[in-house]
Amino acid sequence: MGQPAISEREMTLNTIDPISDARWKEFLDTHPQASIFHTPEWLEALKRTYGYRPCVLTTAAPGAAIENGVVLCEVKSWITGRRLVGVPFSDHCEPLLADDNERELIASHLEQEVKRGGWRYVELRPVRADWTPLVPFEQGEQFHFHRLDLTQSSESLMKGFSRGSVQRKLRRQRQEGISIERGRDEKLLESFYSLFVRTRRRHRLPPPPRCWFRNLIALLQERLSIDVCFSGGRAIASILTLRFKDVLYYKYGCSDERFHRLGGMQALFWNAIQNAKAIELRIFDLGRTDLANEGLLRFKNGWGAQSSKLTYLVYPRKPRRLTPTGNSVVGGVKWIPDWMLAAAGTLIYKHVG
Repeated sequence: MGQPAISEREMTLNTIDPISDARWKEFLDTHPQASIFHTPEWLEALKRTYGYRPCVLTTAAPGAAIENGVVLCEVKSWITGRRLVGVPFSDHCEPLLADDNERELIASHLEQEVKRGGWRYVELRPVRADWTPLVPFEQGEQFHFHRLDLTQSSESLMKGFSRGSVQRKLRRQRQEGISIERGRDEKLLESFYSLFVRTRRRHRLPPPPRCWFRNLIALLQERLSIDVCFSGGRAIASILTLRFKDVLYYKYGCSDERFHRLGGMQALFWNAIQNAKAIELRIFDLGRTDLANEGLLRFKNGWGAQSSKLTYLVYPRKPRRLTPTGNSVVGGVKWIPDWMLAAAGTLIYKHVG
């Protein structure tokens, strides 16, 4: 990505490889805003699955301790163009910078990088709202964002849950005698993926490739869990969660809509919350929600989580949202067999980023 170093405003930006440079992991271990999406393992999974090359822009000199950094991935597609994204398939990825001087330096560098490198655009995905305005970036996509405070007692948490959509479903699932299995073995992955394909079909979307999840499991290991809810031996709902420091991340969820009345997803969330509290995690990150997705928004609001807005930053103005949707791709998804829908995801997702 451009030259390895740029001098500007008495600071020098260097580009490092966050996967191979051990200093990056050491920096993340101590930075309070570091997330699972900054980690070498997450970035390696993106590289293995989709071929995206990650890099970090930092003012740290070669060999010196890292004190700041912005993660970006190079997405190169003959369909959707060349762009820099921080970070693809991640709900958020805070630029880990200390002050306005560092922000302005990074922004200026990325503006020049887009112009001289022929990139279609660069996108940042900060959590904090104080990034705007950051010239030359403009406001990009916006999402709802939910986080649940796990330091509360279980009783206090339960009182904050919606009586209708959560508490009543939790009582129902106890009566139904459903069970939950947790792990990351191939059997649970297959149960999860089968439900995931079904859910994506319902939403008229292809699923990400199965190898994406296998790579995440291989790299994140005990920091990843697949929970599957069973009723009468049938998998009816599943979630995939990630863990980093004291935060639990809800990343993927799926279900068989024929069994929604049993409250499988509610049972999975409550079980995940209890397991997280048992190992003293402090936050349950429920991730982003499209502004128009009223159903998912109601579900997340039902857990009493704190809601805010995620606002992405983009330069120059980003074209129409790049998603694996559109009638030309999934218009006949209702009739496509599972294997073909999964194959479509394998072909499409590397171009989405």
